[in-house]
Amino acid sequence: MTATKTIRQQLEATVRAALARAFPEQEELRLELSRPREKAFGDFATNAAMVAGKKLGLNPMDAARKIVEEIEVPSPLIASVDIKKPGFINIEVARSAYLEKLREIATFPDDTRYGMAPTGRGKKVQVEFVSANPTGPLNVVSARAAAVGDALVRLLRRTGYDVRSEFYINDSGTQVELLGESLKARFRQALGEKCEIPEGGYPGEYLTEAAEEIVPEKMLQSLAQALESPAGGTDDAAERERAAGFLPALEDEREHIDRFLEDTIAANPDERRNKRTYFDDYFAFREALEPEHVSLWMPLYVCHLSSLGLTFTGDMLDRLVWIERFRSYLRAQRVEGITVEDGGMMSAGRVFLGELVEGVGFDFSRFAVAEIVRTQQASLERFYGPVETLRAKLGVAPGEGLRFDSWFRESSLKHDVDEMLRTLLSDGRFVVEKEGAVWLKGGDEEDANEWVMRRSTGQPTYFLSDIAYHVNKRKRGFEQVIDIWGPDHHGHVGRMQTAMKVVSHVLPDLEIGEDWLRVLIAQQVNLIKDGSRVQMSKRSGEYVTLDDMVSEVGADVARFFFLMRRCNSHLDFDVDLAMKTSEENPVYYVQYAHARISSILEFARQNGYREIPPPLADLALLAAEEELEVIRTLAGFDELVRVSALALEPHRITTYLVDLAGKFHRFYHNHRVVTDDRALSDARLYLCFAVRSILRSALSLIGISAPDSM
Repeated sequence: MTATKTIRQQLEATVRAALARAFPEQEELRLELSRPREKAFGDFATNAAMVAGKKLGLNPMDAARKIVEEIEVPSPLIASVDIKKPGFINIEVARSAYLEKLREIATFPDDTRYGMAPTGRGKKVQVEFVSANPTGPLNVVSARAAAVGDALVRLLRRTGYDVRSEFYINDSGTQVELLGESLKARFRQALGEKCEIPEGGYPGEYLTEAAEEIVPEKMLQSLAQALESPAGGTDDAAERERAAGFLPALEDEREHIDRFLEDTIAANPDERRNKRTYFDDYFAFREALEPEHVSLWMPLYVCHLSSLGLTFTGDMLDRLVWIERFRSYLRAQRVEGITVEDGGMMSAGRVFLGELVEGVGFDFSRFAVAEIVRTQQASLERFYGPVETLRAKLGVAPGEGLRFDSWFRESSLKHDVDEMLRTLLSDGRFVVEKEGAVWLKGGDEEDANEWVMRRSTGQPTYFLSDIAYHVNKRKRGFEQVIDIWGPDHHGHVGRMQTAMKVVSHVLPDLEIGEDWLRVLIAQQVNLIKDGSRVQMSKRSGEYVTLDDMVSEVGADVARFFFLMRRCNSHLDFDVDLAMKTSEENPVYYVQYAHARISSILEFARQNGYREIPPPLADLALLAAEEELEVIRTLAGFDELVRVSALALEPHRITTYLVDLAGKFHRFYHNHRVVTDDRALSDARLYLCFAVRSILRSALSLIGISAPDSM
């Protein structure tokens, strides 16, 4: 269900109709309808007369009078109309229109989704945000991008767009190679060797933690721990220890695999098929083993699984556990042909380093990327709050911005990158080859900008990969793409927009319009404590991480503060203010308004009110200025949602929330809600219920909880 047209939309339609009647010969004009800065000039003002006068050669004041003659005043929508020089038409909205909006809000069936509108008309939009390099924990700028991106996805969905969120993983190139070499150095250190981080590498302690996950002893220990449960198939510690070298003949395994899966997970055929793929892969690996490598099956197999991009604590461990469960099953069946050999832990370590078995080694780069992406995902999950708890608080459906719809890997673009370069070279109009490299030209002028797409070494640049990535987005059917980048990407905006113009000429069938790609820059965040910029990291020792922020001030507060300014403005994050539990803290101020109303409504129920909001409330009794201020603010929420979505500015929601909370608190301090006057109490309870509905709806748009008590 969507709400009716906003008051502003109704007024615009009225003005346009009056304009058409006043000047029937004139085509539809582009007019503005805005809120005057001074209350004396009414609720809205339009420049329709000035636009029409300029077009028709009329005095704007004369044009204004002709237009006003065609507007019904008073009406259920308009209380009065006034003309001011040089031709502005000022409009005062009828009180009945505001009260009608109040009724609409209070009776809307889902108080976390009021403001729904068909603005987007199902347009398929992608929002890509955060997309931090997988070389370390997420920092506070990434946290800001996460808050803005998630709120933007919610806004667009609320207004009728078909939105998909995406995180782009830059898992290719020199930085990833250096990351792998850095992890390998930490791995050598974990084995007791002296080894330095390579120049330009990543010295963060988080790689020490990742290295510990791939030390052979820890892998075997983790496997043994996983097998301690009844699902492991055996309770005998000696049997588990011998299982590390257990390797029956392939024909014996194949003979029993289907029966094992049938006995183990008989009730779930889909799960059986999934586990069977584990064993098909394992059998193929086994067939390729040389006899002298049999005793090293586990480190070799882990190296193989790492090349698939699996993390040990995830799918890799799951595969190893299922293989071991199968061996336990075979032992129980008394299958012959078992051999037990132990290649030794240091030999296993040498396998991981690619030293013991030529051509076989652990893929440190892939593992590092997978491990860091896993931690980034966990950090974002904590930032958005426990999924089920947050959904329950906000009343949102699964997938509404709580997680990324897709995590797209740069490494999957190799074919797209090669194809994009071939296409540009074949077209020839926008590329130049010099010094062994290929450059994209930014125009036909002699001094047009040029940017390298393929280096003289033959390696594609990040720029070429990004072009291919965005072409891939268009081929996936996205009619609009919105990217949120960090401050260090500011210079990349112009390059990419030029590249998209080039692509629109080279591949016209893609229909990439001039505004198809929109880029927002999430600017720098300065953390302020005791009036000074501070370093607040507790774990990384290098920079402030997203986890640090959530741990210090909480997810709700962090998200709200990140959204308090336009994303393209620098943000001073006042840590002292964020940690306060008083009305000085804007998050507390807003959430307290919601909790206060919940308490008022509960008090009313305990005092005999069975239906809230009271269905027969006489809203005309709401005549105090504080009440009218609240009502006018509530009535503008649906328009705010629409405009915020169109402008891609979710910060407007936090500004609105603080304003609404302030007006409600002023109303509450001056007027008792539940009184001996039953009719007035009904009306005020109705108003309180509507305020709570809008607070819940607005908070849900930015992913923040609406507590019933504080």
